[in-house]
Amino acid sequence: MVWPGALHASGEPVHRRFVQVKEKRCFFTDTGKGPLVVILSSQLVLSRSYRWTAEVLSQNFRVVVVEMPGCGNSDSVSEPWSNSQYAEWVSNFLTALKVDEAAALVGHSDSGAPALEAAVRFPQQIKNLILVDSIGANAPDSLPRLILMRMADAASEIRFSVPGLFHAGKNALFHTRNWLNQIRISAVYDLTDQAKQVKVPTLLAWGRRDKTIPLSAAGTFFRLIPNSHVYISDDGSHNWLIQRPEEFCQAVTEFVHRKDKTSTFTIQLASGVFQREKTAGEATALAANGSR
Repeated sequence: MVWPGALHASGEPVHRRFVQVKEKRCFFTDTGKGPLVVILSSQLVLSRSYRWTAEVLSQNFRVVVVEMPGCGNSDSVSEPWSNSQYAEWVSNFLTALKVDEAAALVGHSDSGAPALEAAVRFPQQIKNLILVDSIGANAPDSLPRLILMRMADAASEIRFSVPGLFHAGKNALFHTRNWLNQIRISAVYDLTDQAKQVKVPTLLAWGRRDKTIPLSAAGTFFRLIPNSHVYISDDGSHNWLIQRPEEFCQAVTEFVHRKDKTSTFTIQLASGVFQREKTAGEATALAANGSR
């Protein structure tokens, strides 16, 4: 089913579609032309949360933003899904898109977990993994603390927080059990063993001011994922890809189109970069240029 398309301010049409993936009917938006970028909406919000991000990215890419099962306008799940179920669904969704190219896969916050596992299990479908302030490393191990830190981030993210409250409320109302389970696992989920198995080039895009999933998590992923690179948004918090879409688009564009596909790729920041150096066969993460 295809809904009538709207237009971004950029003039790119936005196609709103449903697709049947195995037994689940799922909703996604599709806009722009160029290399394929697929954004997995966080399971706590809606694809509309990412509309500004998709609008800017669509100037350089074909951008698909999908609501996975148990979220938003997509079909509900009878029991909360595991990360492995979501990862397999991602592979089936990419197949359902019927494209000849592998995708750059973006996982943000909770959706970083299925994005990472999908990259491990289905690397032939994913040419680049982009984790944005993802769960799975340096977990707070405390749900109350996670909620408190999320509230602190929300206070600085008005552009996201006002509509995001409605989006989260819709998921809480229509996908209650899955939504509550996602909140629970956010505080405890550990992806460190799986991170070591990621082979595709990976961009770790983090907000320096993120209190929900702090910058130290990016450092952990960086040390574990062999071909990983870090971009730090100096003024960004947990949802900076939504608050600062132009900056996110620039980071993604430079990463995806980098000329050297094998050597370490770093992006110069206002106040620092992360670099990996090889010493005696070991990789170490260094914070350079006054990284705080």
